[in-house]
Amino acid sequence: MSRCSSEEANQVADVLLAENSPVKLLKLDQEYFEEIMDLFKKLSPHKFSFVDVSLMILSKEFEAKVLTFDHRLEEKLKQS
Repeated sequence: MSRCSSEEANQVADVLLAENSPVKLLKLDQEYFEEIMDLFKKLSPHKFSFVDVSLMILSKEFEAKVLTFDHRLEEKLKQS
């Protein structure tokens, strides 16, 4: 919402949450959460956020491409 209005953010959320959405939303179970937390702790000196680490783990698991403007995250994803 830092780059758009709350109304626009809500419209995007509606599209993402719609039953026929082209985007697949993934929900973390306990196993993924623990794997993410382990890597998050290992990468803490590098200051990757929990969301960044989640993207690292889940993109690898689901062979999904991550679209990001974060150059550090992009480089880390290429290394995985």
